[in-house]
Amino acid sequence: MTLLQPAKPIVFYDGSCPLCRKEINHYRRIDAGQKIEWLDISKNADRLQAYGIEYKNAMQRLHSIDASGKKVTGVAAFLLIWDNLDYYHYLAKTVRILKLQIVLEIAYQKFAKWRFKRRCAGHCKVRGSESCEIPPSR
Repeated sequence: MTLLQPAKPIVFYDGSCPLCRKEINHYRRIDAGQKIEWLDISKNADRLQAYGIEYKNAMQRLHSIDASGKKVTGVAAFLLIWDNLDYYHYLAKTVRILKLQIVLEIAYQKFAKWRFKRRCAGHCKVRGSESCEIPPSR
């Protein structure tokens, strides 16, 4: 599948999640130059398909598309956000210099699993019918 190359990075987030919405709104206020396209998947789930992202996966982890069209998730998606925001680019640089990506990814995975379970347990729907359940642990 050929992925689209966006004009600028895209961040897919769950705008119906109060915690996610609060964090993304913070980043959006800082993004005065509108360097990132912020896409609320609770309102624009159809845009996920153009980049080969399933709704369920987008609900489980933060997904982004960089300016070259590459899909990134989790901590890599946060680094993409921070790289494009004033002052936050120093945080991204610090994370890379100190090689903290793996440690942060482990913490993020635990948080994302907790958020998904709390947010989607029994009532999260994929395309209105399928249940959005946590996949079995590996």
